[in-house]
Amino acid sequence: MGRVSESELPGVGARFDFSTDDGEQLGVVVHRSGRRDVAFYDTDDPDACRAVVHLEEHEARDLAELLGGSRLSEEVARLRHQVAGITLDWLTVEAGAPWAGSTIGDAEVRSETGVSIVAIISDGATSPSPGPEGVFGIGDTVIAIGMPDGLEVLAARLSG
Repeated sequence: MGRVSESELPGVGARFDFSTDDGEQLGVVVHRSGRRDVAFYDTDDPDACRAVVHLEEHEARDLAELLGGSRLSEEVARLRHQVAGITLDWLTVEAGAPWAGSTIGDAEVRSETGVSIVAIISDGATSPSPGPEGVFGIGDTVIAIGMPDGLEVLAARLSG
């Protein structure tokens, strides 16, 4: 099985290096903008690249799907199951949604749904445990936990 190591690249993003069972060395730089660079390292000089492929975020997703998804996707799917009646879900704020552009406080999310907002991911930046001033921006990913019926209400309010 291949080995992966991760390095932070301040101001850029993160770099992941991968070693295959056959000794091939690959690297992926994940930029804060969402762009990915896939580097194929020279076997004789691990600091030199034989080739670099630049992928936009949507291209990287397509490639990941072709390769069979990621461990993160599998882990997220596993976490979505119910534990003692409580469900964790990831929802996308759609254009035209009743709560698009609203704050958590103005929407009275807890009162209306009984759901807790765990985080809001906006343009690649994560806001963990957002307060009542947290905004549901169009295209944002909202991570929420609660009872299934409350999450259904939240999903309806975040859908266009």
